[in-house]
Amino acid sequence: SWAEGTVSLSINALPLCPTISYTHDYYVDENATVDGNGVRGEGEQGRDYYVKFALSHSFQLVSGSTLALGASAGYFNYESNRKKGFSDIVASAKLATSAGPVSLFGQMNFAYVPDDDFNSEGDNEYRWWANFGVAFSI
Repeated sequence: SWAEGTVSLSINALPLCPTISYTHDYYVDENATVDGNGVRGEGEQGRDYYVKFALSHSFQLVSGSTLALGASAGYFNYESNRKKGFSDIVASAKLATSAGPVSLFGQMNFAYVPDDDFNSEGDNEYRWWANFGVAFSI
């Protein structure tokens, strides 16, 4: 098990709404760590962190509908498992619409995973995924 904390700073007044975030992991269970020789349970706790820089912009399509485009890059120091590097470069497009109390969204995401520590040594460099959601406001 672990505890995680994130601090984020966005500047909405600037074009493309730049955001930087820092996430720090602290493992409560020392068996979740690996030392320099690969021995489980002997690594140092509290040294994993992830830093992400992101840009995004939303476009009003018609009343109640928006298209949001985003891009981000993340660096992951995954020291508890002896991995570190640029773990992801992501591009996304999200279409959202609402009518009365109901909101719908769909999002497509593409990630390039440049560092061999995170892409199975080149076997998994490109990843696609989608998100969908529905919300009802009371």
